[in-house]
Formats: sequence, structure tokens, C-alpha cells
Amino acid sequence: MADAPQLQMEWFASSDADTPITFDPADIGDTLFDDDGSVIYTGSLLGDAWQFSWTTRARNDIDNTWLDGTLSIINLSDNQQDFSLSTTMEPLASFTGAATMDLSASLGLTNLQWFGDAMVETTINDPLVTGSIDGTNVAGIFGNPYSLQALGGFGSAADSDATAQGTSMTPSEAIAMLTSFSLSGGDMLNISFALNVTSIPAPGAAALLSMAFILSTGRRRRTPTRGGAE
Repeated sequence: MADAPQLQMEWFASSDADTPITFDPADIGDTLFDDDGSVIYTGSLLGDAWQFSWTTRARNDIDNTWLDGTLSIINLSDNQQDFSLSTTMEPLASFTGAATMDLSASLGLTNLQWFGDAMVETTINDPLVTGSIDGTNVAGIFGNPYSLQALGGFGSAADSDATAQGTSMTPSEAIAMLTSFSLSGGDMLNISFALNVTSIPAPGAAALLSMAFILSTGRRRRTPTRGGAE
């Protein structure tokens, strides 16, 4: 049986001394239990200089666990701000071996003003989106330095990226998605992301599956055609 997903989010805005804010999304907004065993969290936060909303789906299965969703961030100030959000799922259902991490995301940048351009870019040395296992960064996309620009009043721009990374780690505690970026004043960034961690079959199991396929193929090839000549 899969464990019920338990999430923790940490939100930071560089203009707001009251951040970072750490919270359980089940305590803010709405929670929906889906038929496939996943849990969907929706909610929003509002500060004097920013607005943040999320729809995040989580599923925590033995040997396969994932997070996906959409984040919407609006910089309500006139100045560029740095923002970051981490979404952590813990504890994990038991993994039996090393895992792969598949990470993908798409960005939608919108200038919410009649003038100027909108800009989103990476900060310091981090990718814009990072996936981690047990506190260790495993995969990153939109690597530093990265920038996306939407030209002109109410202009928009979009981009997408993905990666798949094998790891020698056996997930035991948590997986997490982190996004950190700098956003121009008065503009909006939407981030859709998917983070999937899957157990790698043990070499012995993979070999057995391969051998079973070869034997099955060989048997089919040796079967004589009905009505054929002896």
C-alpha cells in the first residue's frame, strides 16, 4: 500500500522580511483525493509585493513517487525580486534500490504592463528548477545562467526543458522540487513541472526479463507453419 503523500512548502520573496514561510499545503487551500491514489493541493498566498498560487499533485508509491503541478507567481512591486519555492514530500514509501529521476518543466512569462519588457532569470549558481533526493540535488533544468524575456507591453514568452538522471542513491527520506529565480517588476511567471522518481530494476531481474524475452522469441520462431512441407 502507498503512503499518503505529506508535503511541506517553503516560500521566499526577497522584498519580504516575513519570508521564508514554511507550511503544509493541506492546511492552506483545498485538498482533493484522486481515484489514482494521488492527492491534489490547491491554494494561494498574498503579500504586499507578491502573489503566489499553486496546484500540486503528489503520489507516494513503493518504488515510484512523483510531484507535478503548476505554480503562478506575480511580482506586484515595481522592482525586480528574487523568489524561491521548495516542495518536499516525506516520508517516502520504501524503495528497494537505486532510482532514476525524470524532471521536466515549462515556463510561461507575461508582461502585465503596457510598457517595457518582462524578464525571468536564474540567481546565483542554481538552475531555475532542481530535483533532489534525500537532500541531495540530482537533476536540474534551465541551468545557470538562464534568462527568458517577453518583449513589449503585455508580451509573452515560453520555454520548456527536461532531463533524466540515474542515481546510485536509494531514496529513503524525501524527494523535493526547488525553483529559484529573479522576476522583473509588475510581471507574472507560470511554471508547470513534473518530478518522477522510479526504482531501477536490479541487474538480476533485468537479466531474467531479457532472457525470458529471448526464449519466448525463440519458441515463436521454431513453431512450424501449419500445412507446411515436412
